[in-house]
Formats: sequence, C-alpha cells, structure tokens
Amino acid sequence: MFRKLVSCLMALALAAGVVGVSSCSHADFEKIPKTSGFFRHLQKSSYASTPMVAYWDDMDDNVWDDRVHGRNGKCQAVILKPVTLDYFTPRPNDAALARHIENLRDYFNKELVKEFQRLHNDPGTHLVLTDKPGKGVYTLEIAMLSVKSTNVLKNAAMQAPGFFVTGGSAAASVVLGSKDDTGYISFGARLFDEHGKLICETGDFEYGMQSIIGRLGFDTKDFRPYAYQRQTIGFWVEEIGKLMTTDSQTPVTKPKVSFNPF
Repeated sequence: MFRKLVSCLMALALAAGVVGVSSCSHADFEKIPKTSGFFRHLQKSSYASTPMVAYWDDMDDNVWDDRVHGRNGKCQAVILKPVTLDYFTPRPNDAALARHIENLRDYFNKELVKEFQRLHNDPGTHLVLTDKPGKGVYTLEIAMLSVKSTNVLKNAAMQAPGFFVTGGSAAASVVLGSKDDTGYISFGARLFDEHGKLICETGDFEYGMQSIIGRLGFDTKDFRPYAYQRQTIGFWVEEIGKLMTTDSQTPVTKPKVSFNPF
C-alpha cells in the first residue's frame, strides 16, 4: 500500500512538471501540406497581428484599418465561400474515412458561418457578410488540408487501471504517449480583393490540445475520434473572425492551454 501511495505521489509530481508543456498548443509549420496546391506563398508570419502562418500583400495598412473601423464610409465586406476539401491531402481511399472528413469539413463550415453571422450582427464590428461581388467586397476561401483522428485505442489503454497503479496516466503518457496520439488538423485560408488580387494567405497545423484536467486524470476527447480536431476548429474560427475585424496593429493571440475536458 505504501509503495502504491509513493508511486501515485511521484506521478502527481511528474504530472505537475509536465502538464504546462503537454497540455499546451502544439503547432508545426513544417507539417502544413506543401503539395496541396492551395498556397502561393507558404511562409511563417512576420506580423504581430496574426499567430498563424501568413502572407500579406504589401498594401497600405490604412486601407485595412479603415475597413475594420468603419472609417470614411468603409466596411469589411466579405463573401465567405464554403470550406472546401478540394486541396485535402492525401485524399482518403476508405469510404468511411472520407465521410468522417466530410463531416468535419461541414462542422468547420457551420461554425465559421455562425461566427461570421455573429460578427455581421454585432454593432461593435463593421464586418458585412454578403454573397454579392462588388466594389470593396473581399472573398475569403478556406480549405481543410489534412486531418488525423485521435488514437482512441492507445489513449484508452493508457487510462487503464494498471497505469494508475504503476504511475498514473500523466506519467504513463510521458513515457508511452505522444502529441500525435491526439491527432491533428491543418487548414489554409486565402483572401482576395474585388479584382481577384491575393491580399492574404494564412494557415495552421495543430495537434490536439489535451486539457490540463485530462493530463491529471481524464479528458473525454481522448475517446472521441475527432473531438480534438473540432476543438481546434473552434479556436481557428474565433481567430479568423478576429483577424477579419481587428486593425493591423492589434495582435490576435492563440490559446496556450485548455481547461475543458469535454
């Protein structure tokens, strides 16, 4: 009994030491698919306003800032195209996998439309969601580029009673687990002006972000194949909305940790 108690205490100490790292966001620029054909300028961001990979056309910041602040009669008029899988790589051969990916794409699209409609109706922003091309109307295209589901079987094994007895799930995951066990997802976005000129490209690759609670005990996303990817989509949707409604000098931060185990 004493040995088990010591083992549990050691596991908690180890968990406290690693939880700040292991529950953090894990982005990897190099793993954004390079052969998708979506990007024209795939490069790391040099702009303080975006936490993701980004290319911006060399335009006057005042043009953007006038739109997002509604100055001089301007507004941020945007056509939001449906999220596409046209650039997804590699293309799935399995029909069941293809359906999962399509469902994830549909979820991405639904959440994005919901957020842009919210911004459209928010009196504090000047974003105008439209489906009609015209003067001053930008077009936003978003593609889901790659995805891998959570390793449910491995995650379940690491939560088995034997791991708790011999060191706890957090300690076991340090030894046997990896960030890849939570799966990953990547996307790309392009913004064009009314003449079809590319203004901006942005994108990201993220592993699933396990909650701090999950690292110390239990995270339900470990047992739902694409739950981490849906969480990441939620983060992205919020970030994309902020990028479209803030000026060139306002930083848009990414979440560093997650506390939600659901």
